Amino acid sequence: MANHSLDHSRSGIWGRTWYWKQQLTQADEAIHTAGGPAKCEFFRPPMGFKSWRMAAAARHTGHRIVMWRLRGRDGVPTTAEAILGRILPRARAGDIIVLHEGAEPGKKRDPAATIAAVPGLIAGLRAKGLEPVRLDELLGEAPVTTSARGARESRSGRAAARA
Repeated sequence: MANHSLDHSRSGIWGRTWYWKQQLTQADEAIHTAGGPAKCEFFRPPMGFKSWRMAAAARHTGHRIVMWRLRGRDGVPTTAEAILGRILPRARAGDIIVLHEGAEPGKKRDPAATIAAVPGLIAGLRAKGLEPVRLDELLGEAPVTTSARGARESRSGRAAARA
């Protein structure tokens, strides 16, 4: 599980270190309240914009910034076919692929194209000899889950794309 900031502000790139510490901490708290781990290890900056202040906040809060190589560009109206066409021809082992499963706060977005693209994406990656895996596995990290009480626990098991 990864943190993506609390409110996905487009102007957040200009935020000071304290702003990003607050964004990361409050997002972790919201994720934990929803049943996730007490703290996420990874952080993907909104829209991929990074700054030295954001990086300092991530270091201070213990988050590792993770970016992607391929994206479906599905944060705007699109089709499943367009998403697959943007990703599958260029996909290779070790790629991190980003898709949008939700809507940006304050914006309306229909995730139907993304949802429809996922089975074809998995099949297309497998046809290329690639197996989709979780980000923690791709990066060689111990998997994290939560207990019934929300405590962070390691677990064994398998679940981005690996050859």
